[in-house]
This record gives sequence, C-alpha cells and structure tokens, in this order.
Amino acid sequence: MIAFYRCLKSEFLKVRHMYFWLWHIVIPILISGVFLAYSASVPRNAYGMVEAYVQVLGIGFPFLIALFSVMVSEQEMSAGHYQILLCSPKRLPAFLSKLMFLFLAGVLAVFFACLLFGAGYTFLLQRSPVSILFYGKASLILLASSFHLYIWHLFLSLRFNKGLSIGVGITESLISALFLTGMGEGRWQYTPCSWASRFVTYALAKEKGSIFDGPDVSLAISLCIFTTIAAFLLYCVWSCRWEGGNTSD
Repeated sequence: MIAFYRCLKSEFLKVRHMYFWLWHIVIPILISGVFLAYSASVPRNAYGMVEAYVQVLGIGFPFLIALFSVMVSEQEMSAGHYQILLCSPKRLPAFLSKLMFLFLAGVLAVFFACLLFGAGYTFLLQRSPVSILFYGKASLILLASSFHLYIWHLFLSLRFNKGLSIGVGITESLISALFLTGMGEGRWQYTPCSWASRFVTYALAKEKGSIFDGPDVSLAISLCIFTTIAAFLLYCVWSCRWEGGNTSD
C-alpha cells in the first residue's frame, strides 16, 4: 500500500510541466459555458437542455479518456521508454497508480463540469428542472460507467500506439452518439462505450418521472459491473507480464 501511494504521488509530479491539468479545467469550463450561453439566449425545454448536456459529456468521454491516456503514456515513453515502469521492483502498484491517477483526474473534471453547469443553470439562470444534487449524481453515473474505458485506453496507449487509442476513442464517441437514437435500441446494452450516455439519460428520465425500460437498464448495469471487474483483473495480470512497447504512430 505504501508503494502504491508513493507511485501515485510521483504521477502527480510527472505531469506538473504538462498541459494535463490545464485541459481538465479548460474543457469543463468551455462545455458548461457554451451550454449556459445557449440556454440564456434560446428558450428551450429545461429537461431537454439538461439531457443534452449530460449526453454530450457521456458522448465525449471515450475520446477524452483516450486523449489523456495517450498524454500519460507519452510522458512515460519520453522519460525513458517505460523503464521506470518496467524496472520498478513492484510493477503492479506502479501500473495501478497510473490508472488511478487518470481516473482521479477524470473525477475532478467531471464533477467540475456537472456542478459548474448545474450551479449556473440553477442559481444564475434559475431554470434547472432538477436539484443541484442531481448533477452530482450524474457525475457519479458517468464515472462509474466509464471506469472500464480508462483501463481499456491506458492499455491501448501503453501496449500499442497513440494513433490506435485515439482512433478507437473517436469511434467509440461516434457510436455512443448514434446509439442514443433508434439505432441503439436492442444494441446499446452490449456496447460499453454507450453505457455512460444511456445511463445518465435514464437517470434524468427517472428524475423526471418518465417510464423507462427497466430490464434493458438492469442488463446493462450487470454487464457494466462484470466488464469493469474483468478488465481490471486482466489489466493487473497484463501489467505484471508486459515487456515494453512503443507509442509511435
């Protein structure tokens, strides 16, 4: 446990000269600012605006996770071709700390994005149809249903190359957007990249009191839990066996 905390602390130090944290602050401000400005200038159904906002966050998550995973893996590559990771006396804490660092950064960014929009929509524009607590709940749903994506894209970034990880992230975001339409009916439950945007949509529908498809959601939640646990275990096994690679295009 001590080794894990030391490795986690080092992850924060490694990115202090990068734009990593800046992007985690700027992106939530830009997204929430655009939606709040649009809401102030164009009258629209309040529930529809909140739904659009949380769906956009869910859609953009795969691409952003891929992008930040690449940034972290590129830093490790440039620092000595992964030698710090590979030569660590305890490799598992080093790899787990890198995953946890990425996820913690995502936690801060998502809560910031949701609560910033929620506060502006509730107290500034005074149009929010849900309480400020819902935005915190939406943050938890987005994060819990996307943890497996952090594992997946960190693996792709370390094992293969940055082009593959970003390309997969873009594809996942497009699929997530398409599967919010009728195209996703009967399919989204089996498509991990669409879970975040769908789960948060159903959470808002429940908040509104609308009827939603319970069996489909229950199946997707079960698959999400299973996938996340399986991905985490496989990541642990792989990290102890990996012999290095490159992130070239």
